[in-house]
Amino acid sequence: MSEWLAPEATRYPERTDPGFGWWQRLERSLLVWPARYRHLWVRRELARLEASAPGATVPIETLRNRIRLDGLTAGPLALWHAWAREQGADSNMISGALALIRNMAIQCVEPSSQGEMIAFASAAIALSGRTVHVLTPDDACALELEPELQAHLQHLGIRVAAIESGSPVKQRRMGYKAAVTVVSAREALRDYLYDRLQRRPRQGEITRKLGRLVDVDHLEDARMFGLPFGIIVDANRILIEQACEPLTVAGRTDPDHERTWAETALALARNLEEGPHYTVEADLRIQLTETGHRHLDQCASDLPGVWRNSHRRSTDVSLALRALRLEPGRHYRLEGQRVELPAGTPAPEGMVQLLEAREGVPVTGRTVARGKLTFQRFFRRYQRLAALCSDTRHIRDELWRIYGLSSFIAVPASGKPTPDLSLLSETDTRFVHAVSGISESLGRQSGNVLASWRMRRRRKAAERLRRNLLKLDNQLGNMTAFSGRAE
Repeated sequence: MSEWLAPEATRYPERTDPGFGWWQRLERSLLVWPARYRHLWVRRELARLEASAPGATVPIETLRNRIRLDGLTAGPLALWHAWAREQGADSNMISGALALIRNMAIQCVEPSSQGEMIAFASAAIALSGRTVHVLTPDDACALELEPELQAHLQHLGIRVAAIESGSPVKQRRMGYKAAVTVVSAREALRDYLYDRLQRRPRQGEITRKLGRLVDVDHLEDARMFGLPFGIIVDANRILIEQACEPLTVAGRTDPDHERTWAETALALARNLEEGPHYTVEADLRIQLTETGHRHLDQCASDLPGVWRNSHRRSTDVSLALRALRLEPGRHYRLEGQRVELPAGTPAPEGMVQLLEAREGVPVTGRTVARGKLTFQRFFRRYQRLAALCSDTRHIRDELWRIYGLSSFIAVPASGKPTPDLSLLSETDTRFVHAVSGISESLGRQSGNVLASWRMRRRRKAAERLRRNLLKLDNQLGNMTAFSGRAE
């Protein structure tokens, strides 16, 4: 059977970051209660599918053609429901897969059921024409999930590929070309950052299509091919715990440029005298005087580039003066052709290059951040998003307000979480001891109540912190390198 490829409307589909302004907050607040009851809509849709499902065996070619032509509507989904029944799926399995198709966060405490839900949902999504990214917490989970999905989808002609850290770029491109790609969230974000670095920030789809008419393809070296549909595995960990964690793509500057800069800064610093031109404060801090600033203006009048900027020039020369006052063997040491600073000592940016130029050893490049993006903003750029987790009871509101994911309970969690008594304060502990002196059972119960209350307060505080960081990230824009519109 030939491989089924999922074509896309654009070559790099992604969604514009919706932001977190007052309008978005008001809309999410007004729709929070309808979102809580959205699971009833899925149950009702499942009942209609069961009533309209054909009794005969569904040919695979018929299933593929109907879903591809009509999309994920009632008729094709009825065929999909009948096919899932033939594969041995029960009502809970199909309802969970249907909720994933409808962009919801699924609560399923059984890990063995999660893989099958993802497989049935990925089959319908891939056949409808969208590429599916199954995003896992780590590489081990991705390599474990890929064979399970392959076993369910290979007879449909849907190729499943897994991408792990350290794999070459060519292999990554082939993996993202598959209809279903299993990759860790960190690797997917890293590949997305690399693609954004290679593209011009405001180049849209029309510009790229015009470029291809003259044999100029700006996406030729792209690693992935957009953010069409993402399914998050273990949403508690990825969407909540790691939400504000940024991933940074670093690079190295040109050593020749750094050598020229360091030599120029040292030459200007050697023309200054302590006292009339600068003063030395505590911790070797250099403070230029008015005479020193005027002298630098005269010395740098013929210099090109950034040396015409008085603020930048004063900062660099002050750093060079500090580098000239450092003593070898005390503040740093020279190991062969390399300058080493004491472990745990924070060095200002450019200090190592200045010391290398001073000692006459080869000047190395600096490590600079070329791109940075948080997991929160990355997942909000997927055109469609769904998630699975073991327990959505405490994160239901946050998933809706931040990611627009309403909750669906496929397999309910058993029992209540055990309160953590270590969260009790000293006042709480004294109160519990006093109550235990009257009644031991009442003291134990009061301790559990106080611990549960403290746990709820901690979760609410963490939720407010993540929401405020997202708002601040959107307001400043420079906290991440890519805060603009979708391509």
